[in-house]
Amino acid sequence: MALDNPVTVLGGLATECDRSPSAQPPGLVTPTLLEVIRNENHYRSRNWEREVATRYVLGFRDAVVEASFFQHYQNSHHVKDVVELPTSFGCPVGCRHCASAFLRASRQLRFEELIGSFEFIAERHAVQNSDRVLVTFSGIGEGAFQKPNLSATCRAISSAYPRAYFTLTTVGFDPSFVSFAALLAREIELHYLQISYLHYEQRMLLQIIPRAEMLGFDFEKLVEAIRRERDVNVRLNYVVISRFNDSRQDAEGVAARLEGLQDRLVLRVSRLNETEPSKLYSLIPPTVDAVLAVRDVFRNRGFTAYEFVAARNDNLNCGQLAGTYKRMGGHTSSVSESGDQSDG
Repeated sequence: MALDNPVTVLGGLATECDRSPSAQPPGLVTPTLLEVIRNENHYRSRNWEREVATRYVLGFRDAVVEASFFQHYQNSHHVKDVVELPTSFGCPVGCRHCASAFLRASRQLRFEELIGSFEFIAERHAVQNSDRVLVTFSGIGEGAFQKPNLSATCRAISSAYPRAYFTLTTVGFDPSFVSFAALLAREIELHYLQISYLHYEQRMLLQIIPRAEMLGFDFEKLVEAIRRERDVNVRLNYVVISRFNDSRQDAEGVAARLEGLQDRLVLRVSRLNETEPSKLYSLIPPTVDAVLAVRDVFRNRGFTAYEFVAARNDNLNCGQLAGTYKRMGGHTSSVSESGDQSDG
């Protein structure tokens, strides 16, 4: 079911949306459907083990993005529905294990495009205004670049879908995003602020995110921000990469820096999915046993931690489909992309 008179619902948020010169008046922008992929996969996760995924490649006037609908099950029991949205076309962060930055163009999606993507998914899957649905911004893009539009989008969806709840995502280079999430959580139901973790040492992080220094990444400042904001649930998504951060010493190092946050943090220990970019940069997925060993280090230090491992790499991570389109019209490129997975 669509927003009741979307323009009316969204129009009151005009001052919250993107104030850039290219911003359009808020309203509903319907994307063009370019491609649909349906898939089912099994996972080792916290409270579900099977995912039925429908991923859409959507075209706006000058951008191709992806949005998805996930259904999660534990055995035959339905656990939750998830709408996954992107925040940009391409991503300026440039993580080498995530090929979203390989898209030839990069711009932030406007407020009305974010809403249009959500409404496209909601209508295709008959999401009712009274339904319980998780909305996560773990598609292509970096949440910290989109604070005004994320705030407006979450508030608009929450107003029209009162039982919707949300997960915001970031790689953590901007500690102020934690306080932003805490403030937003006063107005919406925030499930998690998910922070993707790679390494606490900048010299190591630069191997995966060459722009980390330019972006001002500082793990200690990030941890300080988490300690200050006690009203936001934080999930650290520890992406395990073989011979990079998969040793007991690596896990002990981050656990020591998070000491005292055992009651505040959940750690999701995720196995890297192999992609063309990860192969290019010799980033190798670890064994499942290595993932479980890292998980156990955190558990032994008193943290809530669980593994997140796909039974197979289905090539449906964010960006892998949009990367085949250079522009509207479906001209293809050899670029294949991958980023964060669905909310686990």
